Amino acid sequence: MSCAVVDRCCSRSWECEPLELKIPSVQQVAAALGDDVKVRTLPVPWDCTDGFMAAFWRRPQAYQDPAVRQSMSGLQLLDPQVLTRGMTQLRIDLKDGTWQRKNNHLFELDALDLGWRLISTGTTLASDPNES
Repeated sequence: MSCAVVDRCCSRSWECEPLELKIPSVQQVAAALGDDVKVRTLPVPWDCTDGFMAAFWRRPQAYQDPAVRQSMSGLQLLDPQVLTRGMTQLRIDLKDGTWQRKNNHLFELDALDLGWRLISTGTTLASDPNES
């Protein structure tokens, strides 16, 4: 998940760009897998219960819970000071209504493309209702 997604869903920039450099792009993974590659978008539903980093895109108050954050490897990779600054800013933005004003449009969505992709090769997957 990109920093832009974290920024949009949580608060202002968390200075996470160095982490993105460690993650291969979808294009790099697909190229490494060869010719018979299929890439599907996996939108994240607003009420996702999995608990991964993007799961709370419409429920940012969850990021304030240390137990929730502990299960998110992406947040664990951040410098603790960067994470503290981000959580402090998110707390302020939630309290003063900045987050709600900035992200009000998210409450109209049932799911959101946050960059998650299913990459497959050489196999037939169950039919996708979104595919024609």
